[in-house]
Amino acid sequence: MKSSVKIILIVIAVIIALAVIAVLLLRQYGKNNILDGPGMVNETVLTSVRIYSGGGMDGGHHEVRLSITDDETGAVAFTEDREYWNAETEKHQRTVDISAISDVDMIIRENSMMNWEDCPKSELLALDAPTTSVTITFSNASFSFSSSQELPDGGWEKVRELESMIRVLAQE
Repeated sequence: MKSSVKIILIVIAVIIALAVIAVLLLRQYGKNNILDGPGMVNETVLTSVRIYSGGGMDGGHHEVRLSITDDETGAVAFTEDREYWNAETEKHQRTVDISAISDVDMIIRENSMMNWEDCPKSELLALDAPTTSVTITFSNASFSFSSSQELPDGGWEKVRELESMIRVLAQE
């Protein structure tokens, strides 16, 4: 009896070890894929990032966007800014090298930003204050989070870093 229990435990341990090894190998060697976060979401290729701030009582808004071109050979960096109601809207748009997507993708993945949509809502409620929202789109999944959520420490600094990168690309 005791030897059959030992054999069953050994078999279960081997199965668990093989499953862990398989997941680690998929993370490291999966073709253009990562497996990350709750449910091991497979996002594949980053196609766009959009950061938008607006909705305050002054009527201003700010948007930056980086997205892959339709032919997938480049990327388009776009910015739009309006400081207040009826102010002139300033827009910039430029086609940039496809490597810009890779640079942004690296920051997103290093910080696991695709998991931030699961961050808890903040208990702070500011009426008629601007809201910032971030949408990250991969070829088969999209993730969003906003200023109404409590991001990990340094999260909004990383968002501002992405925003600055895209602004520079759009205006060069």
